[in-house]
Amino acid sequence: MYKLITVLAIIFAMMCQVSFASVYNCDQMKDLTKKYITSDKSLATTMICIAYYESSWNTHAYNPSSATGLWQLLGEHCKDMCSSFCKTPSDLYDASINARCAEKVLKSQGLDAWTTYSNGDCKDWKKCDL
Repeated sequence: MYKLITVLAIIFAMMCQVSFASVYNCDQMKDLTKKYITSDKSLATTMICIAYYESSWNTHAYNPSSATGLWQLLGEHCKDMCSSFCKTPSDLYDASINARCAEKVLKSQGLDAWTTYSNGDCKDWKKCDL
C-alpha cells in the first residue's frame, strides 16, 4: 500500500509540474513579441524564430546553463538589465517578463546574443512570420 501511495504521489507531482508549463502557439508569440519587443515585422519574426529554437515556445523551458523561459535568458539578467521588473530568476518563466527582458538583451547585445541566430537557424524562416 505504501508503494502504491508513493507511486501515485510521484505521478501527481509530475502532472502538477507539467500543468504549470505553457507552450505558446504562433498567434500568442506574435502578440507577445509585438507587445513587448518590437513592432518591426522582420525583427519580430526573427525574435519569434529565436524563441522557437531556444524553447519550442515553452514558457518553462530550462537548460543546463540555467537559461530560462521562451528566449532562454540567464538569471543574471534579472540582477542587471531587467532588475526593474524581474526580481528573481524564476520570474523569467513568466512569458511577459521573459519577453520584456529579451527586448533589453536585444537592445544591449543584438541578435547575436542568441546562438540560434548566429548559427543561421532563423535564415529564411517562415514558420510563424508577421
